[in-house]
Amino acid sequence: MDGNSKYPRWVGVVLSLFVPGSAQFLSGRKGGGFLWFVVLSLVPFAGYGVAIVPREASVHAMYAINFILLPLLFITMLCASYRPVRRLRLRGRIGFVAVFLSLTVGTALLRGFLPSSPFRVPAGAMEPTLRGTTTSREKTQGSSMEWFWHGKKQVEFRASASGSVSQLRMSRNDIKFSVGDVPHKLPAYCMGSFWPTQELKEGDVIWSGTVQAGDLILVDRLSYLFRDPRRGDIVVFSTDGISHKQVRPGSVYVKRIVGLPGETIRINPPHLVVDGRTIRKPIPFRTLDYENAGQLATPDDYIELGKHDYLVFGDNTGKNQSLDGRYFGAIPRSCIIGRVNTIYWPFSRIRVVE
Repeated sequence: MDGNSKYPRWVGVVLSLFVPGSAQFLSGRKGGGFLWFVVLSLVPFAGYGVAIVPREASVHAMYAINFILLPLLFITMLCASYRPVRRLRLRGRIGFVAVFLSLTVGTALLRGFLPSSPFRVPAGAMEPTLRGTTTSREKTQGSSMEWFWHGKKQVEFRASASGSVSQLRMSRNDIKFSVGDVPHKLPAYCMGSFWPTQELKEGDVIWSGTVQAGDLILVDRLSYLFRDPRRGDIVVFSTDGISHKQVRPGSVYVKRIVGLPGETIRINPPHLVVDGRTIRKPIPFRTLDYENAGQLATPDDYIELGKHDYLVFGDNTGKNQSLDGRYFGAIPRSCIIGRVNTIYWPFSRIRVVE
């Protein structure tokens, strides 16, 4: 085999960036290449598998595995990939692209089978248990450590053109408008304190302030394979089984289970009443206050659950704070994705969720 039959050493590193272990495999060490591929594919599963245990130590172990061990292994693999790799013919190139695409698609599909998965709390419906994204006009230091530890950062948006503000459209995800003929977009968290002016000049500050990021939580996807959801569990669920004009299909909500199949639920402020009994267990129900609203507008109103239905409320049921089961009624068991067990970011808020 002549010298031109091999790629330069750096090509092996590039190939391994896309498919771990490919440099070793193509240089003749097929066993080593396959081992690297398997290890680097499975380590994230190990990290999220450890995090399924509702302990603060489990979250720290997940950080150690996914953010320390995994990068170290990946760097080691890349260093070992600095080797001559035989040149790929057309069939080999097609095969490499096919493996890369299969790996990309397979990884996306396998995320749905992780024992636990991350989820960001979008709003304040679960306050004070879970913190949603909030904003203020106050300034913060804006350092990277402030963001890492407390989830706070200073944000500023400026106009990228001059002209009149028009075509203002607000949705749950963002605020869209045009300045002159140039489209602009702001995140939804700006909505509460965004006042568009009629005219803007290029460089004008449209919005600035401090963003307090919502909690990142870990969702246990395995527990409900072995047991039914219980009262007091905080769950993440799909809205596909809900028919309500304010609930968008295909979204994911996080709420606390307050009603189980076959029960009749009322609210006698501030207490939850189930089948005529005031609920004080588990522990969160001793301090949570519930307000009448929606289908439970008065203490006499009730919701009766079917044999596969669950009722969910936010922990913050103050006026217009939580779009929950008081408005859209019961959710079917099939919509529940998993149980929330821990907050894993910001770092200062790592804790077990009750």
